[in-house]
Amino acid sequence: MTLPVLEALKKKNKDHQISFFVEDGFEGGLVNYKFCDDIIRFKRKEIRDKIRSDSWENGIGLLKELVQKLKDENFEQIINLSQIGYISHFVSLLNGKKIIGQNFLSQGNHCIRDSWSAYLYAIPFGRYYNSLHVTDIYKRIANVSNVPSSDTGITIEDKEKEQIRKYIESKRKNDDSSIAIFHPGAAYDSKRWPVEHFISLGRRIIEDGYTIFVTGDIAERNLAERLKHELGENCVVASGELTFRESIVLIDFSEFCVTSDTAIMHAAASLSKKVFALFGPTNPVETGPYYSGNLIFSGRCNKRPCFCTDCKSKLCMKSISPQTVYSYIKETPDSNPSCDIYQTTFQNGVYELLTINENGDPYYSRTGAMITRKSLEADTSVDTLSEEYRELYENSVFFIRSVMKMKEHLYSYIAGNSSTEIQQFESVKKSLQASGGINEFWNAILNIRLNSVPLLNPLNAIRESIIACDSTIAQIETALSK
Repeated sequence: MTLPVLEALKKKNKDHQISFFVEDGFEGGLVNYKFCDDIIRFKRKEIRDKIRSDSWENGIGLLKELVQKLKDENFEQIINLSQIGYISHFVSLLNGKKIIGQNFLSQGNHCIRDSWSAYLYAIPFGRYYNSLHVTDIYKRIANVSNVPSSDTGITIEDKEKEQIRKYIESKRKNDDSSIAIFHPGAAYDSKRWPVEHFISLGRRIIEDGYTIFVTGDIAERNLAERLKHELGENCVVASGELTFRESIVLIDFSEFCVTSDTAIMHAAASLSKKVFALFGPTNPVETGPYYSGNLIFSGRCNKRPCFCTDCKSKLCMKSISPQTVYSYIKETPDSNPSCDIYQTTFQNGVYELLTINENGDPYYSRTGAMITRKSLEADTSVDTLSEEYRELYENSVFFIRSVMKMKEHLYSYIAGNSSTEIQQFESVKKSLQASGGINEFWNAILNIRLNSVPLLNPLNAIRESIIACDSTIAQIETALSK
């Protein structure tokens, strides 16, 4: 999802050198990528395991070496797109002249200063009021949203293709058959389509003359073996046999890919392969396949997207029927689909979901999403005549008034040094936590700013908290301006 960001950065600054810091094993999409000059691999698991063992000193040594390597780079700019807390510690140890995204202050707290990073962190608290894909937000964080992207995706060398070509020849029983990719695994169980559904779909696909290659890591091999057992010789187990990078090359030989919300999904989309993406607990608005023409099947559940990692019912994933998916693979759409269906598209360079069929709850409020986006992009068009807009407007005005009360209490504290004023400030702040609707999003923005204020100097913290309140009020007023 960061490849379009690297491309835009390089196009905007052709003479700049771009390094990418990534966990070892997840760099598959970056290898040979012409818009990335250097891949810095973070051997997290190796370091972690050593630190937890009797040879913990060796683990600390590896960590120090890595930090020193990063320091020696003397980066002009560091862009932290990760939302993993410990990465902000790495960022803070480096000698970057400019840091964008979350970092860790010497005063002892995490800090987010730029508005688009704050927007990114606010989304989980108000998903109904965001319509932007994570990649489009990343581009805004990196200040390259106005740089047009091409269809340039993952780069594969001829020698890599030859290696996988031989692998395919050694595995495929029918040399004339087209290849389909099934990826039944996922980061957690709730995101997985039932194996029985993959088997049912697989039988139809094989009858149509395809050979199915099942991808995944070694931990997912049991899933692949079960598919193989049910589907027979025209199903090939690649799980655990190919690295992530090799699996990407394998996808390049395929006609299409069936997968849930996974890295393989993004890789297949980047290679311009047809992706049939299965979404349940996660949100295709934020993390769908970032290329045009792919199809997303979303399970219906009134809690979606719940991001639950341990769902007992798995209702959403179960509701996506093999028949519905197959009908779209065959381009003979099911007249009574079992799930909601969307197609990925781009409008004015921004990723959107085109609704093909939707009977479940929508993923976001279009009016609300345009309001939150307008708070940072003043030229965003918002329908101000709708009843929904009037309600969102009134709620936002109420939020502004509450934040102004918070400011008054902080000013009164500076004037009189009364702890009661701080208690009143906290009381108003706490009351906003119960706010519903769009104010959940505004409250997240406000708290991100307030939590970024260092507290070691109390008086300075009060002054910076006032600035945080002012910035939030100004942002909301921009969103409501006509």
